[in-house]
Amino acid sequence: MPIRVEINKNIVLLECLLNRFGQAYGDSDFHPLRLAAVKHFEAYNGAVPNVEEYIHESKPLAWAVTVGEPPKFESLGLKNIDSKTMWTLDKGKAIKPYLIDFYDGTDFEGFYKKALPKLEKMKKGMESLLSETKIIAMLEETWGTKLKQEMVVVLNPFTQGSTGPQIGNVNFQIMGIGDDFRKGQAIHTILHEGSHPIAKQILKSYWKEIDKKEHLLEKALKHPKYPKSYNYWRTCFEEHLIRAVHVGFINPKIKDNYDIQTALDWEKDRKGMVFIDTFYENLQKGAISGSIPKILEALK
Repeated sequence: MPIRVEINKNIVLLECLLNRFGQAYGDSDFHPLRLAAVKHFEAYNGAVPNVEEYIHESKPLAWAVTVGEPPKFESLGLKNIDSKTMWTLDKGKAIKPYLIDFYDGTDFEGFYKKALPKLEKMKKGMESLLSETKIIAMLEETWGTKLKQEMVVVLNPFTQGSTGPQIGNVNFQIMGIGDDFRKGQAIHTILHEGSHPIAKQILKSYWKEIDKKEHLLEKALKHPKYPKSYNYWRTCFEEHLIRAVHVGFINPKIKDNYDIQTALDWEKDRKGMVFIDTFYENLQKGAISGSIPKILEALK
């Protein structure tokens, strides 16, 4: 099935609010549209969102794609949402009153109208890039399974962060896209985030055994570069699996002069993926599901 590219008004509104109060991830000069949003809404003095309520930028981003446009934000009625995703959406929904206040108290519609042509141009660029790259085929061949979810890329030049929530039968790729629009980085992000729903499906039957190694999370958390947002063992395990698959089986196909060991060392030293060697050494291309018991046995 083809990958759909979208511009989402709610995402733009949300990021304009977060940028106003310095709560969007990354450098303010990441993209001219981000700088324009910061400047345009600098006079807004409404309620400051409470980060502790929504926890992380990814939570309201996930919620924003499940509801209609402002100011009502009516539910789109997406089905087959699991309990963990529902928890994420409930946390993200905490941003709603702040968004309503921001929408009512600013000329957001005027800003959005001016930004839309640039967003449309980015959309066409991403569609052209995706037409040249067989993302779905590459994911299915590498993971040894068929994609069951629809994949939707949502462009987000207002933050450096990217997130890939699977909501019901839709795999959203909410992508931070910089002004330089690096082709390689865009493809890497889609492949990485697009791997999460596949990995979750594979790991579903192994969680009981994976949970027995939960004590190893402490080892990861001690590494100074390990992302503290991955403070849940299942998340830690899934992230290691995806990165090992990419380093060993995906990146060599899309990058020239690619050295796997150098990439493994980078993930370990710069990203805190302390178990990455163990995962890679016990992975079998095209038979990843069957590799999980071997990985678990080798993890120390």
